Amino acid sequence: MAFHTLAEFVATILIMLIASGSVIGGMFLYFKLRAKELEAQDSREAEARLRTVETRLGAMEGAIGALVAGLVQPPAPQPLDAPARTSATAGAAENVLPLGPSDRGRG
Repeated sequence: MAFHTLAEFVATILIMLIASGSVIGGMFLYFKLRAKELEAQDSREAEARLRTVETRLGAMEGAIGALVAGLVQPPAPQPLDAPARTSATAGAAENVLPLGPSDRGRG
């Protein structure tokens, strides 16, 4: 009779271990597959972000290249009879009317 009781006890322990082991194994497999799915999703998002950054970088490189090309261009030739100007605003005050009172009518 003691053997029968010991066998039932061992069988009960084995059944509990098998049942809990299968549940724990199922949870392990679920989380392992979920981790792989998240890694795949993260890699797709990372690739999309990388493409966006590369597109922005390409646009910035194009804009900087256009600026550099504009700075490198030689100045446009001026006609021989035009007065020489040293800066872009040197001749800006030539055609400006005076703001003060006029002395033309008094005299």
